[in-house]
Amino acid sequence: MRHRRSMGLWDWINSAAFLAMGVFLGLAVNAMVQLVGTPFWPFIVIIPLLFGGVLLLDDLLDRLTGRILPGGVKPAPESHPKARRPLVLLLSLPMGLAIGLIGAQVGLGDILL
Repeated sequence: MRHRRSMGLWDWINSAAFLAMGVFLGLAVNAMVQLVGTPFWPFIVIIPLLFGGVLLLDDLLDRLTGRILPGGVKPAPESHPKARRPLVLLLSLPMGLAIGLIGAQVGLGDILL
């Protein structure tokens, strides 16, 4: 069984950033759920579709430019497998999402947004 590597400085910074992103995503999800009962409910469908379209366009352009203009340095093959990521780093985004959803119910959105 592979062991998880210990947390380094950049792992803590990434974990804090993922936690903050999760909190704001939780607040955004709560705001979109509140739109269901209003005349603005079509935005619940339109916003994710536009966002998905932009992501698909970005992926398409990335693949197209990668075939037309190949470049960069290919990484060397790894001689030993990497250790698994720390658990705190993996759970920071879901925990931030949960904190954002729960915090939105108690008024965190009014403070942060």
